[in-house]
Amino acid sequence: MNFTWSFSGDIYIADWGLKLPGLHHIDNNKRLVSLTKAGSAVLVVPSEYTGRVSGIRSGNSSAGRAIFTLSKIRKYDEKYYGCQLYPTIPDDPAIFDSVRLVVQGRCVQGRCVGPNIYSHNNKNGKLMR
Repeated sequence: MNFTWSFSGDIYIADWGLKLPGLHHIDNNKRLVSLTKAGSAVLVVPSEYTGRVSGIRSGNSSAGRAIFTLSKIRKYDEKYYGCQLYPTIPDDPAIFDSVRLVVQGRCVQGRCVGPNIYSHNNKNGKLMR
């Protein structure tokens, strides 16, 4: 399952992870992928996501995409996920957007076939499937 955000502007870091309930921010202890201009940062992810998350970034200094992947979808993956974009200029505000993963389909022993994703709050980033 890919989560894709397109952005414009000079973005230094694109973080993806579990959204904090009631806030427009990612839980720092549950960041899943961090993409910088130089590449991926090494993170210690929650054990239930080990080996199942990745990300890539494309574009240039004025526009681009951050694509985050969650594989082997399970019913307990049904959560709110967020993307936090941090501009290169420290005084510029961070941009946040979130989606809710809704898992539908047949689930056997926690693994599901045919998951679907629905957008929850898609104001800042452009989510594409």
